[in-house]
This record gives sequence, C-alpha cells and structure tokens, in this order.
Amino acid sequence: AMRHAGRAAALLRRLNTADHTFERALGMSPAALAEYAEAAARIPAALQATALGQPQPVFDFILGPSSGERPISSQKNSHDERSNARFRSSGRIFV
Repeated sequence: AMRHAGRAAALLRRLNTADHTFERALGMSPAALAEYAEAAARIPAALQATALGQPQPVFDFILGPSSGERPISSQKNSHDERSNARFRSSGRIFV
C-alpha cells in the first residue's frame, strides 16, 4: 500500500491544474490529496466489514461535502477550495 500511495502521491504532485477544475471537483489541491493518501497508507485503517459482494473501502476517509453542505461542484468560486472538503472517519470530521 505504501508503494502505491507513494506513486499516486508523486503523480498527484506533478499534476498540472492550471485551470483548477480538479481542485474544485475535490475541494482541495492535488498536493493536499497526496498528503492524505500517504498518511492513510502509513496508518492502518479501522474499516468496517462489508457484506460479501459489496464494495469495500480502501481508505479511512470520504471525499465530499459534509452533511448539510451543497455539493462541491455547485459551489461558486470559493477563495479557499480546501475548506470545502471534509474527511469523515468513525463519526468524526477532519478538515
């Protein structure tokens, strides 16, 4: 997992996002996502078991708006797109 996270992080850091479409869609820069991917690979996730045949989570965080927020794609040019991303894990929200 560390090798794959490291390779993905390197690619994310090299990603050219001059038009910021990728950042707006995720609510954070590719470099910030790279940091989260590397951290998630270093720290074993306490993931919940899933039923047979159902998708299984890989990382212990979810990209998306927190409860009650509009989807990121509908938000107008935010000055700090990173503030729109919330990382939920075990009922806790990390910004």
